[in-house]
This record gives sequence, C-alpha cells and structure tokens, in this order.
Amino acid sequence: MRVLVAPVVVGDRICRIVSPVRSLLEVEEWAGEWWEPSLVTLTEVVRARAASRSELRARGVPEADHAASGQLTPIALQAMLRAHEPSHPVLEVTAAPARPRRAYAGNARFRRRPVSSEPGDGRA
Repeated sequence: MRVLVAPVVVGDRICRIVSPVRSLLEVEEWAGEWWEPSLVTLTEVVRARAASRSELRARGVPEADHAASGQLTPIALQAMLRAHEPSHPVLEVTAAPARPRRAYAGNARFRRRPVSSEPGDGRA
C-alpha cells in the first residue's frame, strides 16, 4: 500500500490518502490503534493542514505512518482521478431519412357502413 498524502488534521480526525492498488484512491482515518476507511472526501484531505509529529505521537500513530511517498496537490489529485476513467468513444448519430406517412385506414372488418334509416334493414 502506498501512502500518497501524509496524515493531516481534518476537524478532529487524523486522515491520509492511500492507494492500495494502482487504480484506487482511498481516505483512511486513524481509529486509535489502526487505520480505517473514512467518509472524508479526497479533496478535504488534500486541502487540510499537515499533522505535526507531536499530534501524531499524542494520538498513537506509529512513526512509520508519519511520512508519505510524496505530497499530493489538488491538481495532481484531479489528474489521478481522471487518469483511470474509462474512455467512452463518441458516437455520431445521424437522423434516418424520413419516410412518408400514410393515413391509417383502419381494419376493413370494422369499417363503418353508412347508417340507413330505411325500415327493414335490421338497424334501429
């Protein structure tokens, strides 16, 4: 696991950004004895102030976790997030040629016949 952002202070939490695999970025929060996944956003962690060594020692963060492989800037974070987006090809859609429409004549079995008012035709 690669630590991209050294521990920072976000409110009353100690957080860091890690990359467990090449295409994934996660925020972890110090839980007192270990690092746990956090709901703090990546942007909040990048913009937060770095935690001092005395703060980290007071919270029990091991010395090995005090440093990062390199500090991440907001621009670098955005570039990393976009680098792993799948690229979708742009499809050009052209309209199909319009076909002339015919008026619907209806079903021949159900066509109306003119109503005859002559007696004896069986219609009332």
